Amino acid sequence: MRAAVFVKQVPDIRLGSVATKPDGTIDRGSAPAILNPVDLHALEAALQLADDVVAITMGPAASEAVLREAIAHGATTAALVTDRAFAGSDTWATANVLAAAVEAMGACDLYVCGLSALDGETGQVGPQIAERLGIPHVTAVETAEVDGAFLRLRRVVEGGYETIRLPLPALLTIAETGFVPRYPTWPLRQAAMAAEIIRFGAQDLELGDDAAGLQASPTKVAHMEMVPLPALTTAFVGPDLSYEDLASLLKEIEPIGAPIPVEAARHPTVAAACEGTPTVWVVCERSSSGLAQVSAELLTKAREIADATSTGVAAVVLGDDVDRAIDDASTFGADVVFVARDDRLRDGLSLPATRVLCEAVAAHEPEVMLFGATSSGRDLAPRVAARLDTG
Repeated sequence: MRAAVFVKQVPDIRLGSVATKPDGTIDRGSAPAILNPVDLHALEAALQLADDVVAITMGPAASEAVLREAIAHGATTAALVTDRAFAGSDTWATANVLAAAVEAMGACDLYVCGLSALDGETGQVGPQIAERLGIPHVTAVETAEVDGAFLRLRRVVEGGYETIRLPLPALLTIAETGFVPRYPTWPLRQAAMAAEIIRFGAQDLELGDDAAGLQASPTKVAHMEMVPLPALTTAFVGPDLSYEDLASLLKEIEPIGAPIPVEAARHPTVAAACEGTPTVWVVCERSSSGLAQVSAELLTKAREIADATSTGVAAVVLGDDVDRAIDDASTFGADVVFVARDDRLRDGLSLPATRVLCEAVAAHEPEVMLFGATSSGRDLAPRVAARLDTG
């Protein structure tokens, strides 16, 4: 099996602060450059599943260092995709470039990425490459094994795992909880120092100004800042602590990022009918009791956006057994609820959901779509954005 693993050189934000330039791009000289840590887990996954592994990165000439590190860890060959025309590319444009590089090098059976990059944490490039290549993908993979023309995977989700059987070719993004990276050996380090790195530029990939670079990118970073965590409280307790005493101690400690209670997010009145089709959409997720809390919170925020822009809110509910979620959506501020009833649209199946959502967008032309920052939302949103060619 032949596999391509996408790696990235990132500033080590653990050792230095990261600033942005006036054009909104990251000032990568403000912190030491390293190989994105989770990409080592992705490389290990590729090495365990395939016998021929090519490492690919996009970046300036200095990014060659992470490719040599990948070879030192076991990659067979490496390719550097570099051109000034690619500078400032967002995830959409980056996916265009990397997919073009894959096509130039020849198809693989498997494509692997880290779950997200230390300098952005979007987790969007992997699914967007899969969309460009027209193959299925699964995110946050923790274990994988080859089963003929399929892969058997365990994927990390909120509260547990999903077990998935995926046809090849396919793309995986790997979580840090799986595939512990191996240490490079001295012979491999020597081979990495002497290895020839394949290079591609914009002309080699036949990419124009409308497909890559800052000006082509639909998403631009306006501002970035480090958000410090609040001071933590530590209490030392003895072995005889009772559950009641533990509960009392925990109540004294202010939780970090405590979720908004569902009742607190509930809109006070049923939303009034709006003129025409609402242009602010929320792609909703479901829980066992109805609408998922993340979707309730998103609908409340969407209501604020819609009221400020004189439009309406639409909730999009996909799947089977969705009646309770439909009722909840209107209660939390949706003017309209779009429903697609089919068991194949349940959470975690991104390909059919992407097709349905893109067809709905083509028919109704919303201006904004909001997804929850959940395993399902992070899986689906980038694929939809790539198919719609939007940010």
